[in-house]
Amino acid sequence: MRNLTKTIFAMLLAVAVPALAQSTGQISGRVTEAEKGDVLIGATAVLMNTSLGAAVDIDGNYLIRNVPAGTYSIRFSLLGYTTKTVNNVAVEAGKTIKIDVILQEEALQGEEVVVEATAIMSAESAVLQQQRKAAAIGDGIAAEQIKRTPDATTGDALRRVTGVSIVDNKFVYVRGTSERYNNTLLNGSQLPSTETDRKAYAFDMLPSNLLENTVISKSFTPNMPGNFSGGLVQINTIDFPEQLTIRMSASGSYNSRATMADFKTYAGGKWDFLGIDDGTRELPGTVNGVKVNSSNYSRSDLQAIGRSFRNNWAVTDRTAAPNSSYMISLGNAQQVLGNTLGYVGAFSYRNGFDRVEVVRNDYNFDGTPQFEYRGTEYRFSTLWGGLLNLTYKLGDFHKISAKNLYSRTAEDEVVELLGTNYDYSADQKNTGLRFVSRLSYSSQVLGDHAFPRLAGLQWNWRASYGKARRDEPDYRRVGYQREIGNVSDPYVANLSFVPNPASGGRFFATLDDDNREFASDFTVPVANAKVKFGGLINHSDRSFAARTFAFKTTAQTDFRLLYSDLSTLFVPDNIGARGFEIDEITNRSDQYDARQQLTASYLMVDAPFTVGGRSLRLIAGARIEDNSQKLNSFDLQDRAVRVDLSKTDLLPSVNLTYTISPASNVRAAFSQTVARPEFRELAPFAFYDFSTVSVVYGNPNLRRTLVRNFDLRLETFPNIGEMLSASIFYKHFTDAIEEVIVPTTELTRSFGNADRARNYGFELEMRKSLAFIGAAFSDLSFTGNYSWIQSRVDLKGSTTAIAKNNRRLQGQSPYMINLGLQYSRANTSVNLLYNRFGKRIAQVGSLYDDDILELPRDLLDLTLAQNFGQRYELKLTARDILGQEQEFTQNERKVKGNLKGTTYSLGLALKF
Repeated sequence: MRNLTKTIFAMLLAVAVPALAQSTGQISGRVTEAEKGDVLIGATAVLMNTSLGAAVDIDGNYLIRNVPAGTYSIRFSLLGYTTKTVNNVAVEAGKTIKIDVILQEEALQGEEVVVEATAIMSAESAVLQQQRKAAAIGDGIAAEQIKRTPDATTGDALRRVTGVSIVDNKFVYVRGTSERYNNTLLNGSQLPSTETDRKAYAFDMLPSNLLENTVISKSFTPNMPGNFSGGLVQINTIDFPEQLTIRMSASGSYNSRATMADFKTYAGGKWDFLGIDDGTRELPGTVNGVKVNSSNYSRSDLQAIGRSFRNNWAVTDRTAAPNSSYMISLGNAQQVLGNTLGYVGAFSYRNGFDRVEVVRNDYNFDGTPQFEYRGTEYRFSTLWGGLLNLTYKLGDFHKISAKNLYSRTAEDEVVELLGTNYDYSADQKNTGLRFVSRLSYSSQVLGDHAFPRLAGLQWNWRASYGKARRDEPDYRRVGYQREIGNVSDPYVANLSFVPNPASGGRFFATLDDDNREFASDFTVPVANAKVKFGGLINHSDRSFAARTFAFKTTAQTDFRLLYSDLSTLFVPDNIGARGFEIDEITNRSDQYDARQQLTASYLMVDAPFTVGGRSLRLIAGARIEDNSQKLNSFDLQDRAVRVDLSKTDLLPSVNLTYTISPASNVRAAFSQTVARPEFRELAPFAFYDFSTVSVVYGNPNLRRTLVRNFDLRLETFPNIGEMLSASIFYKHFTDAIEEVIVPTTELTRSFGNADRARNYGFELEMRKSLAFIGAAFSDLSFTGNYSWIQSRVDLKGSTTAIAKNNRRLQGQSPYMINLGLQYSRANTSVNLLYNRFGKRIAQVGSLYDDDILELPRDLLDLTLAQNFGQRYELKLTARDILGQEQEFTQNERKVKGNLKGTTYSLGLALKF
């Protein structure tokens, strides 16, 4: 393996070194117009006093190749715009210098502009420039910012964006609204969901080092999907470089509670390190589509089936190794048949050991405990993924791209809980063994075309396919108990004549979600305005199936077997006439298949005006979405269930941008958007939610939610990389879909339409160099954002009799804070980052049962990076330095706690 690594490394160097040793350089950049930030396709960049030059392509980029080393002047021009000349452009052999320019319309400025070459705009500054010129209100984070953090996943990175919080370490809440009211696009296309009971993208699935930038649009324009209100998360993966670039990085990390400590595990499969089960946990071949019970099988058959289940219950000890992370990427642009072919490929892998001290409690209405447990969760996780993007430019005005992204994540867990169950008057010890694997794949073909001779017409289209899969094979749980306080008595396995999935249970579940989409967009210049129109067709299919088995005792069971330890309790010899018997407790309602068809079209105008000598930009239009949802399943009486909902919505939108100075805008926006019920929420059958220990019923009478959105923002960009902004927003929800409590003898939840709900607040953001304080602070910069959010839900119209009215939206934090201090000088960078959110509802309660609240905690991270020359970077990070417990309370009583350690990481990156 070591020799193979050396060989590959030598091959990469052999390709890279000649390319870097060339005698000429390149000049590249981007040309945009001042008013809206649109790219100026067809503009020319000419190296004065030479024959070298280039046209601006469909992306707004130009590239002047084979420039001899020296100092030059570049002239940028386009009919109808003021010519600009950039002097003193120094070109070095083997390097690419980047010069971005902005051209004014001739009516605004008639003379030629001459400027001096300036430093390259950073990726972070480019995101701010995009934000300043965007049609919609929004915020973003660039790859450069992510690099300065210890964030490994997209979800980790997104929590640093203004108004964003992350729930369950993977779901994005924007402005206090849940994933129901948000949407996610990858390179412009819809992402499928890996979650069983919700249509949401889990952001812990995507490695952050594969991202170019992520932008969250907080106001709606008609060319966006209409099913979001809080935010539209637009993820863009890395693009190909203009010359051969190879990047490699490796890091190792130490967790203060896990690394080199005792770690519990069990016998898994040989591909667990990749998050792939090799068949070790799959259902045995003796189990087919027939339900395994005494109605369908003889006693001897049931015994044979029970013995065919693998006896993989034994928990073993090992020492947790240090965590590791690796990444390699290669990209280049070459001439093929006289045109540019660009490509980039990347692979990322990381794994980690976590040892979490957990608390699990539950209390009755009067405050007396039902159970109280303490224990440890041992988790091995892996996240890896890769991308391959290809782009072929057909001249300057046409290009075809293929973008592919694959990611897989898995968690392999052992949970041990020890405590007292007061309802059973027993001390108990419970063990759970769980493996969950998720994959996400996206493949896109995109076309971008410009027709300068057809009045500047532009046409963009994309066809995409996305697939998500979630496998949970053989989730095993077993409990032992003894009489409270009798410490001298041995623990006895908690098995009885009635099969219980919580003890001796084995659960198997699979979810598949497929998404196909085709979209086409046209842009037609009309005078100074642009008219945009287009549409899309999106088709998604989802199927879910689960089977639950449990071992039980019989009248002939030798109860001495219940004293067996976990490794021998379910050996084949204990499953038989004198032992245990397998029974299946799966309902036909534990499976469903569903499909959704969405057809949309839109028309919008993007027009500049002048009011009082100031620029006013109007983006207005409407989107029509026709959506149908169909679901097939069964109820608890095995009767067929068919859900068929169709609705057509008109979604208007108005966005105004008033430019009060070249660096400052006032923005206002109004729109109407929609939130549709998820498949599981529509089906009128029950399913058991293991995470909340409750039964959940769907509601076929759910109506989709209409949301009216109002936004106002003041923003200023005083210098490159700097920004100050203040925003206020208000959202009114009609028929808001919320979780409710159903009055039954057991803890039962469902979904209902509230009469209305409100969500409002303000946001403040600052990115500022501290050089204004004095020369001693010139290398320091500050970033910070604060969000204050309130919400109210009126549940008077819901069908539940015990709903708590006028509560906050589930998951909504009343405030969110992000602070950052950066020191950057020469080759050294130091970043200190702080994050905190306010108390939020984790689980909805009732009139008789208080909400479960997640309490605030402080997250403090530190990153130190040191570059050595142009090729090497050493990076040291400390994540969650304070190590505070994640704590949940109900009526000020602690019901859940998770205590992790601080993680320290050291990594080395190379660039060729």
